[in-house]
Amino acid sequence: MVNETCKLEELIHGLTYMQMFRMTRKLLDNGKKYNVLLNEILKLPPFPDERPYPTPTELQGKAKIGRTLFKKYLSEIYDDFISLIQNPKTYWQMEEIYCIFHLTHPNQPTWFMARVPCIPRVGDNVELDFMKPYFGVSLFGVQEVRHSFGYNHQVVEVFLSRNAYSKYEPLIGMKTEPVPPPYDRISARIRQAFEELNKKK
Repeated sequence: MVNETCKLEELIHGLTYMQMFRMTRKLLDNGKKYNVLLNEILKLPPFPDERPYPTPTELQGKAKIGRTLFKKYLSEIYDDFISLIQNPKTYWQMEEIYCIFHLTHPNQPTWFMARVPCIPRVGDNVELDFMKPYFGVSLFGVQEVRHSFGYNHQVVEVFLSRNAYSKYEPLIGMKTEPVPPPYDRISARIRQAFEELNKKK
């Protein structure tokens, strides 16, 4: 059952992720009445970037159904979607893992992307000699690690502090720096970089 506090916009956004799971189009084979709406939802991009999602009213108009049926069909599609993805054969396949390192700078935040065989953990130290001219130090402490998922890739964000961790000093109480917003809120430049990577493939 869909959460009663869920907004229609949140429900539509959640359903756009259907395209990233194998076999979700099999919901169309059920022959249910909600297919008129499901067909429209499957046309939506999982990550809209510059193009915003249609409003509930716009999507309702494309499906040519009334508001009561619109809400009913949305809820039914979501329930069936959640049931379907619990099938082991319906999985989300991600082909790439990208690591984004964030560093806090007095003048401007700095980040760079890399593919690494081993992802640093909170409490680790990372040595970046090429950052010393900019920050004055080359050893950075891992302050936080966040995982996000794109259409066919996983994004691991590693937030670094200029205060390197020491095994002789407890992690609690150490001076840390503000952590930037997560991937989905600062994504404009990062997603542009992903688009450029995808064009090269």
